[in-house]
Amino acid sequence: MNKKILKINKQDVKIGIWDTSGQERFTNIASNYYRRAQGVLLAYSISDRKSFENIQFWMNQIDDMAPKDIRKVL
Repeated sequence: MNKKILKINKQDVKIGIWDTSGQERFTNIASNYYRRAQGVLLAYSISDRKSFENIQFWMNQIDDMAPKDIRKVL
């Protein structure tokens, strides 16, 4: 996990970037981050079809574990 504090409009904003590499073994750990998150950025490899197909799994995880008003970006 890479954490950074940014100043936006004179307010500190904590940014955390966590790369799961699409591996389902990170599901339990990721759920702890989803609960406190205000936004999630999902990415996939355009050269790996399986990577794209796994997006639905992660979207379902976010829907199940994150706040209902979380922002999602693909």
